[in-house]
Amino acid sequence: MLKSTLPRTKAQWARLTKAQLVAELMRQDAGGPDARGRISGPALGEQSVMLQTLIEAIPAPVFYKDTDHIYRGCNSAFSAFIGLTKEKIIGASVYDVAPKDLADTYRAADDALFAAGGNQVYEAGVTFADGSLHDVMFHKAVFENDDGSIGGLIGVMLDITKRKRAEAESRESRELLEHLVEHAPDPIFVHDDQGKLVQVNENACTSLGYTRDELLAMNVADFETGPSLEELTAAWSQMGEGMNNIEGNHRRKDGSVFPVEVHVSRFKPGAGLGSLFLALARDISERKEAEAHLVAAKRDAENANRAKSEFLANMSHELRTPLNAILGFSEVIRTELLGPIGSESYGEYADDIHGSGRHLLQIINDMLDISRLEIDSIKLDETIVAVIDPIDACFRMLVDRAREKELNLENHVLANLADLICDSRRVTQILVNLVGNAIKFTEPGGRILVSADFNAEGGIRIDVADTGIGIDAADIAKVLLPFEQVESPMTRQHSGAGLGLALSKALAEVHGAVFTLESTMGEGTTVSISFPPERTVS
Repeated sequence: MLKSTLPRTKAQWARLTKAQLVAELMRQDAGGPDARGRISGPALGEQSVMLQTLIEAIPAPVFYKDTDHIYRGCNSAFSAFIGLTKEKIIGASVYDVAPKDLADTYRAADDALFAAGGNQVYEAGVTFADGSLHDVMFHKAVFENDDGSIGGLIGVMLDITKRKRAEAESRESRELLEHLVEHAPDPIFVHDDQGKLVQVNENACTSLGYTRDELLAMNVADFETGPSLEELTAAWSQMGEGMNNIEGNHRRKDGSVFPVEVHVSRFKPGAGLGSLFLALARDISERKEAEAHLVAAKRDAENANRAKSEFLANMSHELRTPLNAILGFSEVIRTELLGPIGSESYGEYADDIHGSGRHLLQIINDMLDISRLEIDSIKLDETIVAVIDPIDACFRMLVDRAREKELNLENHVLANLADLICDSRRVTQILVNLVGNAIKFTEPGGRILVSADFNAEGGIRIDVADTGIGIDAADIAKVLLPFEQVESPMTRQHSGAGLGLALSKALAEVHGAVFTLESTMGEGTTVSISFPPERTVS
């Protein structure tokens, strides 16, 4: 209980709570001059003014009432809280300003305080004047009259609704976070900047084979293989607050090691606290095993493909030797090098042998070149070449075939066209393949034009255009693959392995040129080879 002890020392005043201070001032205001003459009339007036000013300045609701539960005073904050004017509050009973159930509660609490004396602090739900329910903390203290009897109590009300709501939300968020962490499908570790574990989930225990208590007594370096603790702490010190993804290995309690992908983020759990790190570790054993199988399968496929290419190359060399003999002997018969053969049929047979041999040799040469391209063994013999030279060489080889089909074989090379840095034999081979295809698939009376000009980049472009049967747009990608042919009555009339276009495209690309094919069914086909400008010699 508060007794009249004015004047007090500064130390004594400093120990008073706000409620005790207001109660003391109120007691002085209500009691009049001290029986022993320690407070004079003017001093009492000053105390009364100070009391009213202090109570009114307090932002929280303040009230004081007597032992009969009659309000004897309050501040504006309490008046606004009750929703009544001070005139209606002062002199009114607690039952006049609050519903009966609340009034009963307040009366019981106040009676308990009057009986016990001293101070009382408790929380209660209170309905404000606007009908909203708030959490309120009551600070109450009793005061005595001069004769030592209890004069009443002073109360201060603090609205703690926001604080209670924030505490509830924080508790709910913490519980939700704990639930999510505990039931996450992957192991989760929380550690400080020295690697000391402060929290783990059940999956972390399962993945490593330790109990929770065992893990919480460990350091990350105890199961993280590879980097030392010094290296780990150095990496953590440089880590920002974003997500960091790393791969490593974890060691289980039984000593077995497995690969993990770890997602680490840095956070601060509260003001003044150090950084913590949340690490989500995922076992990637299956992924690593699949990657290893994929690498092995790719290596096996590459080896098999290289073996196939080398086999084709070897086979081509093996076939060349007897073919050269066939061609040699047929040439002797065809030219009657040893004298007349006696019958014209022998000459026809020899022509057939020679023609078939040349055709077969061309196929084998093409296969050999495809094989070499696949194993990157084509080496260019580059020189400075006048563009007309490989075109003329091509025409000399094919002019008779074009004449037999009554085709117009023409060329148009831009006057003063720059020279080309290339492998002349390979460029001739490209043109022979392209013009040979054009002769095959152009009807008698048609036209084949080989032209050369500058392209847009300053390089040289060679076009081979015909008025043949054309290629369907859906089949263009197919005809550029090795060994592929488009089925049509025209193609079935001609033999071949389907290597011409694919080989020409590959040889062009070895030169760094761009190979394009445009065609319209029934109208013809144009193939363009556009060399890069660095192959142009002015």
